[in-house]
Amino acid sequence: MTPFVKEVQSSARRIYEILSNGWQVSYSIHSDVGAGGDKTAGIDSLAESIYIESLSKFGQIDSEESGIIGNNSTKRVVIDPIDGSDNAISGLPYYGSSIALVRDGSVEEAVVVNLANGDFFYKIDSKLMYGLGHLLLHSLCGDCISKQLLT
Repeated sequence: MTPFVKEVQSSARRIYEILSNGWQVSYSIHSDVGAGGDKTAGIDSLAESIYIESLSKFGQIDSEESGIIGNNSTKRVVIDPIDGSDNAISGLPYYGSSIALVRDGSVEEAVVVNLANGDFFYKIDSKLMYGLGHLLLHSLCGDCISKQLLT
């Protein structure tokens, strides 16, 4: 794994650990419309802040939630912090993060993390790698559903 992929994995693991401590009502609250045109939920903002903190060293950030962050660079980190946030809020086990490192308009590395079951896919150049269970030890979706039913 490259330093970029390792950092994405570490950040995704951190997001999982926070979410596994219990579903907070604030994760479900929608705020303003994000740069991508969707309403931003608290879970989106949480994940975005973690990814920005750890990935900004790799280049300018282009997030679905906040748009462009940082100075213009030959490298850009494109982030959808929580793809499927409404699914996560509803307790449906189909959501995750999509992140790519782009240099001069070409994707060099890309990561898709399924936060519902721990699947972790990454691409470096033209090679697709897959690491089942490398991110999470157990599914978050069951915990999400039970927390939603209790609130």
